[in-house]
Amino acid sequence: ALTNVETEDMLAIDGIKDLATSCGAGYPGPDKVLVMSSQAAAGAKANVYFSIDGGPTTTVITADPGANDEHLGAIVVRPLGAGFRIVVARTVTDAAAPAEVWYATSAAFDATTIAAVAWTSVNVGSTNGEFIEQGSLFWPEFNRMYAGSDVGDIYLSTNQGESWTKIYDGVTANDVNTFARDADGGTWAGCLAGVLLYESPSNRGSFSVKTSPNTDEIFSLAIANDGTIYAGQGTSIFRNNNNATTAGGWTNLKNFGSGFKVVSIWFEGENKLKNGDGQIIRCVVDDTAPNDGSVWQSVDWGQSWQQVTALANDGYNQSYHSRYGNHAVIVGDDNPLATIHLLSQA
Repeated sequence: ALTNVETEDMLAIDGIKDLATSCGAGYPGPDKVLVMSSQAAAGAKANVYFSIDGGPTTTVITADPGANDEHLGAIVVRPLGAGFRIVVARTVTDAAAPAEVWYATSAAFDATTIAAVAWTSVNVGSTNGEFIEQGSLFWPEFNRMYAGSDVGDIYLSTNQGESWTKIYDGVTANDVNTFARDADGGTWAGCLAGVLLYESPSNRGSFSVKTSPNTDEIFSLAIANDGTIYAGQGTSIFRNNNNATTAGGWTNLKNFGSGFKVVSIWFEGENKLKNGDGQIIRCVVDDTAPNDGSVWQSVDWGQSWQQVTALANDGYNQSYHSRYGNHAVIVGDDNPLATIHLLSQA
């Protein structure tokens, strides 16, 4: 368990995985720069935290994006110039405003500079009352960032979050919960009602509906190097081996039980093989009643599963996993302070 001072739930996390050669002077290395978003206390603004040592030390950014009572959910970070940019989204409805993100740019990697960054507000779309779902900012390429909304819309930014264009109208899906990228550059989105969307690398900006395991909500996605798709839902983790073209391609690997939400999935070996090979799979599962998060692992492509020893917590919300090491940082609900757990393995 990592120490912090946040008294509200920590909702989302992201970090910089790049090797030092791709970043500016003072960059502390891959997996050291982490950013985290929080829920807002009643009558107050939500906080954004950062770490430049991989989590043991967390510091709040002085300025708070958003207004009182507006929770901050999805958050992403990438190198930009000599420093980096953070983009964070409001994850609650504002009936008087469209979906909204804020971006801030740090010119350096030292704590004083990061803590003093200023936020710029940007409307995403033009429909009042829409908001970005908790896990639905996705930044797989420098000039290509996606945002998924609570009404099934997908937006694209090609200028690091400074402006947005709708590229998918949510006529067949609600709640775009998660995104993933396959090894060939195709983008996938998981939604409410079991809707699975796909954007091919040859037809950017056009999503089509693919076949899902069932009609249950999709909360997490991961695609191994060989194209095998893993989807996490409200009870189970599924695997697909035919590019989600037919229902028969899906297999239920593990049923965790009613109310056990699979909030994230990742593989080992990403540093050696793009996306990882799917032999060693880990997933974060949140038991919604009572709130309690756990980590599960398979070392045989999902044939059998073991629970990793878990620290006591009031619920897990999201995780950041390392590309180069066997560890992850998981954020969750306050207990009484926000949960930040480091999962590591020699």
